[in-house]
Amino acid sequence: MTSDTDDVDDRDLLELLTEYTSKWSELLDADKPSAAKVTKSVLKSVTAEQNSAIRVALSKIDEELNVQHANAAEQTVIGAVAQPRPTDNDNSDTEAIPGKQRPPVEESVDVGATLIGGTEIQSEDDATFLGPINDAGESALHDTWITPAAHDGTEIPAAVGNYDIHSVLGRGGMGIVYRARQKGLKRDVALKMILSGGHANPELLSRFRAEAEAVAKLQHPNIVQIFDIGEQDGLPYFSLEFVEGQTLDEFRKGEPVDEKEAARLMEIIARAMHFAHNAGIVHRDLKPANILLTKDGDPKITDFGLVKRIEADEDIQSQTQAGSIMGTPHYMAPEQAWGHTDVAQPADVWAMGAMLYALLTGRPPFAGSSTMDTLTMLKDKEPVTPKELVPKLGTDLETICLKCLQKDKQKRYGTAEELADDLQRYLGGLPILARPISRTERLWRWCKRNPVIATSLATVATVLIAATAFSTAAAKSEAIARKDAEEKRIYAEEKEKEANDNALLAVANEKKALQQRTVALGAFNTAVEWAGTDLKNVPGTQPFKKRLFGAAVEGLNRLSEIAGDDRRDLAIARGYAKAGDGFLEVGQAKDAKSQYEVSHEIIERLAKNEPDTADQIHFLRLGRSFRNLGRAEMSLSGPKEALEWHKKAAAVREKALPLHDDPLFVKREIAESLADLGRAYLELGNAADAETVLAKCAEYRQQQLKVTPDDTNAIKDNAGLLRQLGHLQLGLGRVDQAICSHESAVTMLEPLTQRESASSIDKMNLALFRSDLADAQLIGDQNENAIGNYLLAAEAIRGVLEKNPKYITGKKFLAGAMYGMSVAETRLNKPTATERLNECITLRREICEEAPSNKEFQRALMQALARAGESKEALSIAEAQLQEFPDDGGVLYQVACAFALLAGADDASEEARSENGDRAIATLQSAIDNGHEGLALMAIDPDLASLRDRKDFKSLLAGADADPADDVDDPMP
Repeated sequence: MTSDTDDVDDRDLLELLTEYTSKWSELLDADKPSAAKVTKSVLKSVTAEQNSAIRVALSKIDEELNVQHANAAEQTVIGAVAQPRPTDNDNSDTEAIPGKQRPPVEESVDVGATLIGGTEIQSEDDATFLGPINDAGESALHDTWITPAAHDGTEIPAAVGNYDIHSVLGRGGMGIVYRARQKGLKRDVALKMILSGGHANPELLSRFRAEAEAVAKLQHPNIVQIFDIGEQDGLPYFSLEFVEGQTLDEFRKGEPVDEKEAARLMEIIARAMHFAHNAGIVHRDLKPANILLTKDGDPKITDFGLVKRIEADEDIQSQTQAGSIMGTPHYMAPEQAWGHTDVAQPADVWAMGAMLYALLTGRPPFAGSSTMDTLTMLKDKEPVTPKELVPKLGTDLETICLKCLQKDKQKRYGTAEELADDLQRYLGGLPILARPISRTERLWRWCKRNPVIATSLATVATVLIAATAFSTAAAKSEAIARKDAEEKRIYAEEKEKEANDNALLAVANEKKALQQRTVALGAFNTAVEWAGTDLKNVPGTQPFKKRLFGAAVEGLNRLSEIAGDDRRDLAIARGYAKAGDGFLEVGQAKDAKSQYEVSHEIIERLAKNEPDTADQIHFLRLGRSFRNLGRAEMSLSGPKEALEWHKKAAAVREKALPLHDDPLFVKREIAESLADLGRAYLELGNAADAETVLAKCAEYRQQQLKVTPDDTNAIKDNAGLLRQLGHLQLGLGRVDQAICSHESAVTMLEPLTQRESASSIDKMNLALFRSDLADAQLIGDQNENAIGNYLLAAEAIRGVLEKNPKYITGKKFLAGAMYGMSVAETRLNKPTATERLNECITLRREICEEAPSNKEFQRALMQALARAGESKEALSIAEAQLQEFPDDGGVLYQVACAFALLAGADDASEEARSENGDRAIATLQSAIDNGHEGLALMAIDPDLASLRDRKDFKSLLAGADADPADDVDDPMP
């Protein structure tokens, strides 16, 4: 290693980091202090001028190793939370009371060092005192023991002080709450009374007084108000505002709540808590059961029994020993679970995030079978993202929720007001300030909480390090960056085998793999998904991603050889599907299809394993799998092969519709398949069938937009539908309508790209939509308008390609814009037309070299070569396409266009022009015979311009129009 030098070049740094990853992997389980030393030696070798991201990444590992080493000595269920057992040297005179029964209540719990009859929770066995957590997210455990001698509240008194008692509203660990009527003012109140009287311990009395004092300070419309404090027969009480309604917990009924309503409620709660925080009060036990809803549906916060005064910086229950945990586990912040004494406003922000999570998903973020399970999950795991539980949920609200639930309190909203303001922005349709957690950060979190799987963590470290090294090159000058990037790629190839063996492909032995299979799958799936998104715009990473996807597949293959249950097999199927997505993104359609096929086999087998329970979940899984295969076939072969898969996807998704409790979600899935079908029919020239399926697609997507008009995905879906409608109208020869549809699509999508949260993908899609609009304007002979939109599209695409020159989809779109611009500029006799066409050809050659199995890319190159008069190469591709796809109407039409372009080449001989014209007519006829019905488009397609005056072309159009094909399949599945 080169840790002795302060001037480490990038190549040495990459070697150093690779060696570090290997050593760290070996040392992690056996010798954590040594592993920490390795990390520190690496950190010393990285100078301040070098990539700070590497320092941050290694610091995270170093921090985790130190934490692990510190925790290794503590053999408790939840690490540092539980206190050690008393030893023989302890002066404690407390001991468990044999046979003592603990009465059930519904108050908050004091776990970790909770005194119950003189005992502490010391182990998982002791944790059975806590009992199960109920549906409200609370433990069935008193926070204090009521002695038999105390008043137990079983007899309802006729009156307490100046209040007539009517009924019992609820009981809890601190006492009882009556519904009462104040005699003088004749108003209903909630009267809270302590039940233990003189037998109550000092902590209980302190908490009771604290609640009264806290509520008295908080005069706010959304906080339950206190009216009076008194005492009767030695029993203290206070009267509160009576709220006739239900709790938030009763309102949600364990089911997801409408996201707008959830945001509205939580904004009000957050503003009320900001008021409390400004008054120096932290609640520390916010949960749905402590939120009352008025008849008008407005929330009011109640139960300040665990309140903490901020300005005093001390717990009200100061008698509670250090390390105890007060609160409700399901809604408790990590710092509360870890027994920290500095629990403040961030804990309430966490709790509000947990409540928002419960409102959105129907369940709290962490829900174990016992309190200890829940606390362990809170310490060791990240919450399942809300969209995984409710796929239709908007991204902005999920982002707000997850920001509140950051384990690092510094990363949460700084104040409750900031949370309220972001919720207000969401409700108003404005961009929120919170940013989604990056996949890179998610990956690190996962690794930090699963350190046992050293090989999987080494996988992530290697991926991040390699990506960071590539990113470093992008920050330098262009010449140096290219040189450095080339050196890194060469070096990465030399180290590829070592890196794969060290990281991505290492499953130490089958026994461990069986036990850790699900976690390892998480590493592969997350790494693949991260590479396909976070690395999308990182320069020079395309070859790296291809190797990553290949390595992930090999790792999945090895994991799949180990026996597992259906749930794990499903996780493997998802892994293969994600790898397929990755291969498709880098233009490897053949490899994508292979992974989709393996995934599909597993999903079909799982469905057949449970034939009697086949439900909407199976149908939706199969639908996604069929769609993946259709997407791969569209790139690999063409629309004819893709069509059948998309029909199957639509059909099986339709089966889920009557079974699913969220028909709008299923309709969105169906609409996706109908849009795929529409595209395939359009490329086959079947305008009538395309019109049928797109009309149904429009119906479903309009329903979605009507219900969620501000939903970003719904807006994108409808913009995409307008785009496809424009294609359909072009196919029917309705050029003016097509231009109008494409303009509407651009208008709908453009505002989304102007948001601060807009991604490069959003901007790329807008560029594609502009290019499509320009295509329609080109066909409509609006050449200047077309050039203007092509230029705007090209500018946006170039911006993406500057950051990622290997982005194959960006190259494809840019080449298309250059092709259309060359046609328009040729018509206007602009000298730059040839330059545009040459750039198009260069880009399409590069694409074909990077993805040699993609036939769609080859046909696009054929088209550009034919327009440039490069007859030899264009004809070579055309012949290969005819041989491979002799009965695909869509492919035949594209080949016919190439022949027609060559027939119009200025520098070709008369004989060649005539021969190519004849072949164009014959191939068009074959396309029509094989189902291509885009006759109206044939009449106006610029690529067929050389055939316009031919009698056989006119006869072909007239004959086909008069005698349409009789064997057209039903367009609807």
